[in-house]
Amino acid sequence: VRQRTRSQPPFCLTALQNRYERDRAEIQINITRQLVIDVLGLYEKSLLVDLKIEASRGNIYCHQLFFSARVPAIWRLLREISKYQRPLGGPPENIFSIQLPNLECQELQQFIR
Repeated sequence: VRQRTRSQPPFCLTALQNRYERDRAEIQINITRQLVIDVLGLYEKSLLVDLKIEASRGNIYCHQLFFSARVPAIWRLLREISKYQRPLGGPPENIFSIQLPNLECQELQQFIR
């Protein structure tokens, strides 16, 4: 008579779960990086949005009045990134910040006024 025991899931299942989590995290990082690059490109080309980038901390700060009035779609995307990065406590309503992916400081310098 075989006795059923609770055991760890088979190795292949655990390995698949780990791979899924790794792939998911990588996709989220890539999407965040692409969105940030798009926003920086928008700022560089249009100069409609008043952005302040702190290279030392790697954060983008922007005032909601500028973003919501000028580029509402990008503002919503940045809010979604912020929710993902700061799930417990968000920034104040009128000031918004997101964490940049690892970018070279020289790349950031061109956006600093």
